[in-house]
Amino acid sequence: MLSCHPLAAPLRPPPLQTQATSIERLDITSTPAAGDEYLLGETITIQVTLDQAVTVDDTPELLLKLGEDRRGNNINRVAYYTAGSETTTLTFEYMVFIGDVDDDGISVPAGDLQLDTTTTLSHSGLSPQSSHKVALPVATIQGHEIDSVESASVAEVGDRIRVTVGMDPVVPPLPAVQRETNTYEDESAPRITGGIHRI
Repeated sequence: MLSCHPLAAPLRPPPLQTQATSIERLDITSTPAAGDEYLLGETITIQVTLDQAVTVDDTPELLLKLGEDRRGNNINRVAYYTAGSETTTLTFEYMVFIGDVDDDGISVPAGDLQLDTTTTLSHSGLSPQSSHKVALPVATIQGHEIDSVESASVAEVGDRIRVTVGMDPVVPPLPAVQRETNTYEDESAPRITGGIHRI
């Protein structure tokens, strides 16, 4: 007969072992509208597959490499998290903007993906994807209009003149989070200076 000492501690199950989350793969899941090249305003979608579901409470960022500029420097862009919390697939997006170009294919440099202040996952990156290039946007002037802001038909010294230039393609507005996480200073990007000027 098995007896138990009245002061003996009750048996407890062993503590559960928490398995660390890891990244299994990265994939570009969007499709360029023009064959294998993304055009101005198109969205590049990257999916990060994990080995287990995670909760995302922050706004993780994923670094992309979009070729090189004319000086030979890497064109690095930040794709921002858009969906996937509580699942094993996280989605990141980046919208092609003026100055972006990639002739050999978008890639993801090896590095770390920080999900929140306590969770950082390492990944081996993604090699250049030849079916996911970025075409350098070429904008053409479709027309212009010059008009005086003042009521008089003849501008005088001190009057303001407004010049309106129509462009094709139309430069799309950037998502707020993309503007916050990227700096567009490439010399190859076309620039338009103008607006309202005084004579």
